[in-house]
Amino acid sequence: MQAISYPNGLKSKCRVLKLFRTSNAIPLMLTQKKIDWIIRWKKNGKQTKEIAIAQKISRRRVQQLYKEY
Repeated sequence: MQAISYPNGLKSKCRVLKLFRTSNAIPLMLTQKKIDWIIRWKKNGKQTKEIAIAQKISRRRVQQLYKEY
């Protein structure tokens, strides 16, 4: 098997780029006012999906908040 020769020493200058982006996103916290609003709407019979869309959070997060409070 022959050794591969790289022009101009390319082998030593080869770099692998990162394939995964690092997130600079800041985690958003719900204010107590928003949490109260979510709980009130849930108690009034609104669907979890409606609340999640209105507050731009996941349905699971709505369920977690309702269970906690």
